[in-house]
Amino acid sequence: MKAFLVGLLALGLVAPSAYGLDRRRNPFQYRFGYFVYPIVQEIPGLGKASGVGATVVDIAETDLDFGGFYLDGEFKASGAYFLNQHLVPHHLVLDWGAFTYDVAAAQYDRGIDSQNTDYILPQVKGRGYQGQLTLMFVDRMLEGFLRQRKETYQVHQIFDANGTAFENVDQSKQDFNDITWGAKIDYTDDRQDPREGVRLEWIKKVPENQDPNLSVFEVIDQNLSLYLPLGRFSTWAFNGYRSDSVVTKMAETDPSVLAAQIGLGCGAIPDPAAQGACQASQDNRVAERSAFNRYGRATPLGGTQRLRAFPNGRFAAGHSRFFGTELRWNLNDESIPFDYILMKGVRTGFQLAAFYEVGTVSDQVIELDQNYRHSAGVGLRVLFEGATVRLDVAQGEEGGATTLFIDYPWGLSAVDNSTR
Repeated sequence: MKAFLVGLLALGLVAPSAYGLDRRRNPFQYRFGYFVYPIVQEIPGLGKASGVGATVVDIAETDLDFGGFYLDGEFKASGAYFLNQHLVPHHLVLDWGAFTYDVAAAQYDRGIDSQNTDYILPQVKGRGYQGQLTLMFVDRMLEGFLRQRKETYQVHQIFDANGTAFENVDQSKQDFNDITWGAKIDYTDDRQDPREGVRLEWIKKVPENQDPNLSVFEVIDQNLSLYLPLGRFSTWAFNGYRSDSVVTKMAETDPSVLAAQIGLGCGAIPDPAAQGACQASQDNRVAERSAFNRYGRATPLGGTQRLRAFPNGRFAAGHSRFFGTELRWNLNDESIPFDYILMKGVRTGFQLAAFYEVGTVSDQVIELDQNYRHSAGVGLRVLFEGATVRLDVAQGEEGGATTLFIDYPWGLSAVDNSTR
């Protein structure tokens, strides 16, 4: 961490031209635009949903953006946000957004060797907001940020993989808060679509846990991306990532005590077969809670960012490791303004991609290199000024997945990077 901070300071004191790499595009280039668009969202592990969204960018010749969305289908979500409100021009920016959701996201058993049939489906409904302050220098090559997220949610029901509802589910409203702070060195030629350079990110997530039955832990994520130029405007990208959970206050881990605390009331079921199935689910739930309290939960693998062949949150444990490479072939390099009835902006290109990824998780660091999962696939991207729309198709050991999402993979702030 000390070396990382020294690097940040060194980069902040020297102009980018001293390194021989300048931005291809001005990061503070203000071009008014707006988009009203249908949304067809597919996130492995959450499902499919469709709806509508609207975005207005660079309002009144400033960097301020505003948008909103509504989705309905196998999951529901809505939200509104504004981004890039400059409190100190080109140096201090405020982002803020509010959201609601109603989802049944699969929660898989811990570990890299867990089976894709071993999961539960909590039906969760909630709302919240997130705000972030970002301090930036040197054409946004150097950034530090502080983020707060607050949610109120309620678990309505929990189903097993066979669709059987669990008894004894706590349906009371719960609060979830966390603070995240971090820093980034973005020594690349473009923040949105880098073709050469290196990007180093470090963040620390500190959940505010008010439940005495759950351990208090922090999650530290480190992310390194390298971009090598190919030809005139294509690139070969590489990514290395690690996430580690650090338990700072351990809650109960004894299985017999946990069975009394979070049991499913199996003894009240008269049918022996049903009671046996309930007991098996209870034993599994107790084992998961014991491991969670002992090791915490690092940022999981699977979903839109890493191991894209697997569902959202497919692999989780106390530690995560990931390595990926992606060949991005730009079919053109353009800046074409367009002005339709519902859309106005600038399209900057089309891109094909081929990628390969490996990742693993474990509660013990010493066991991380023993077993990896693999993901390989191809993608199609449409690049606009300010946004990248991507469609990825990937295959892995458990089959395939298709992801339709906004922005490139390997991010640290995507919607499926939850530690809760």
